[in-house]
Amino acid sequence: MGLSATLEARFGFTDTTKDAHISAKLMKKLSSGEYSASSKGRIGESLYAFVYRSPNVAVAQVHTSFGTAAKVGEKTIEMRDAIVFNKLESDIDPDKEFINDDKVNKPVHGNTYSLELLYGSNLDGIKLESDGLTFSTSQAGLASYAVTYSTTVDIYEIQSPPKPNDLDGKEAVNHVIFIGAVTDT
Repeated sequence: MGLSATLEARFGFTDTTKDAHISAKLMKKLSSGEYSASSKGRIGESLYAFVYRSPNVAVAQVHTSFGTAAKVGEKTIEMRDAIVFNKLESDIDPDKEFINDDKVNKPVHGNTYSLELLYGSNLDGIKLESDGLTFSTSQAGLASYAVTYSTTVDIYEIQSPPKPNDLDGKEAVNHVIFIGAVTDT
């Protein structure tokens, strides 16, 4: 009998998400100890959730439709993403603040990153915004940069009971929800 899981990562209704991020990815642990993306397993077997969050976000609650989900560790992952700045002089509205920006895929932790110009204009004053995802500059221009950075994931083990009740031979689906809360840090 098979097991699958679905993940949802979101903020509680009282938290603002303007400068914050939380997302999750389902993984399976390989015999080598490494992790691989997966959505299926066997009843009684563990699946894992990699929870990505901005440094100013904590996982406040975890809910499962059956079984348990508990944090078992964290891991730092090196990432390399491309960002594109594409706002030109003609896009500038003199009555509004001008921002040329783009986002990386996962939150940057520790504000440690490097930028490598791939093509276009070399833009000045590129900075990482407080959400840990957005890079911005007040300079107009077309440019693509490679961003190399570290992100930290919280690893949650999702365990199902050996035999969930009343499945009648059907695949069990465990829905797991991670609720993020914005912190002061």
